[in-house]
Amino acid sequence: MTSDTKAVPSAIETQAAPPPITVWERPSALGYQESLRGLGGIVAPLLAGFSLTAISVIVTANDVPRLAYWAVAAFSGAVALMLFSMQAAVSALNQNSTPADILMWHPEATVSEEEFQEARKMQAADFREMKRRGKRSFQAYGWGIVTFLLGVALLLVPHAWTASRIVGLVPIGVALLLEVYWLMANRWESLPHPVEHLVKPSHEAEWTGTPPALDAVAISSVVRKPAG
Repeated sequence: MTSDTKAVPSAIETQAAPPPITVWERPSALGYQESLRGLGGIVAPLLAGFSLTAISVIVTANDVPRLAYWAVAAFSGAVALMLFSMQAAVSALNQNSTPADILMWHPEATVSEEEFQEARKMQAADFREMKRRGKRSFQAYGWGIVTFLLGVALLLVPHAWTASRIVGLVPIGVALLLEVYWLMANRWESLPHPVEHLVKPSHEAEWTGTPPALDAVAISSVVRKPAG
């Protein structure tokens, strides 16, 4: 005999799984620190150097494009923004206290639950400050890219238009518009980001206030019982 009645899910199946309790505060992208290190140590200094080179070439040349000195103004802005981005990235990484670093310098946290909770607060405070400074670095870098591309576009504006100059301006113009849109998408979540996914990764953890309380399993994963 068959029945048209659908099976009713059990309470365990319908109950939403509680969010995982994280021992340490962590970024949504686990490569966040490496991106800061690459931006502040490689990309920003290189673009600042290119901008300075372009400025020196323009101001010492006898024959320059029509909007060359407006390009100098744009490159000057790029230099300032890239240098700020570099310094902010270095300052942010100075607050990059990893759990391994904290446990190495505070080994008492591995045998005392009270010291362990203090270590978690220390790591969370350092992490939030690193994210705050890192955000300033990424913002300055984004606008530095915009001013850099604007300087390149201004250099390509000739006294007399040719097909090659028009073709050269097209990719620079597209890159400039894309970068501006990228910054707007970072600012307003209603805009679809050109690269990042709209769905947050499952390992993202955002804390406010003090770190969340841990259960016995989470505590025992770090805190060892003293011998004897």
